[in-house]
Amino acid sequence: MNSKWFEKVKRDRLDEEDAIMDCWKVVDDINFLWVQIMDGPDMSDDEICNILLGMQQLYERKFQELEATMHQAHGLNTTIYGKDATSNLQECGIHMMTEVCDCD
Repeated sequence: MNSKWFEKVKRDRLDEEDAIMDCWKVVDDINFLWVQIMDGPDMSDDEICNILLGMQQLYERKFQELEATMHQAHGLNTTIYGKDATSNLQECGIHMMTEVCDCD
């Protein structure tokens, strides 16, 4: 993640709360997709897979921004437990959405 743009804006705890709430939107998005799959117009496996992959990429960025906001709001360094933000997100299961279907 290129965080140079992020360093120019001072973030505080209110920004952190906003970022946390923004990440919770994944729950609403998954529910919306589930309703569309069950009750909406027919979607192919490719359409569903593309939606899931897009959501994975979108929320990976949102969680990266959340982590950067938390670090800045609390005066932390750029790594957690000696690892960069991407590896921390992957260990937390953010990459798991790509394993839902085999789109390759």
